Amino acid sequence: MCAPRREESDGRGCVDTPTPIPCYDLHVKPEQKKPLIGIVVGAVLTAIGPLLGLIITVVGLQRSFDQVSGGSIDPSQKATHLASGISSSMTATAVGVGVGSFGMVVVMVSLAMFLSAKPHRDRAP
Repeated sequence: MCAPRREESDGRGCVDTPTPIPCYDLHVKPEQKKPLIGIVVGAVLTAIGPLLGLIITVVGLQRSFDQVSGGSIDPSQKATHLASGISSSMTATAVGVGVGSFGMVVVMVSLAMFLSAKPHRDRAP
């Protein structure tokens, strides 16, 4: 059951008339609950995985360039330190893309299971 919309004044004394809010009664079959959870978990992995990979990459690159710009590292070793930092940062990017790809596979498999779910019929003895 949907809640009715409240009437609100626009500040000039005019009141909006209430309009009905469409209600959709979604019936989820019991055999569709697990695939629905898989869809949600997969969507979260797909969204958060690459984002975390990007954040870790940016922080790693910033840290690498900060080390190289300081005077504590021998100038002949700066390229080695920079390459090492960039390499570890790119690993974070690859892991983030991998997690996002795995999440997309989970969404696709769960969506297929959700759409193909058929009710279990109890047999009468």
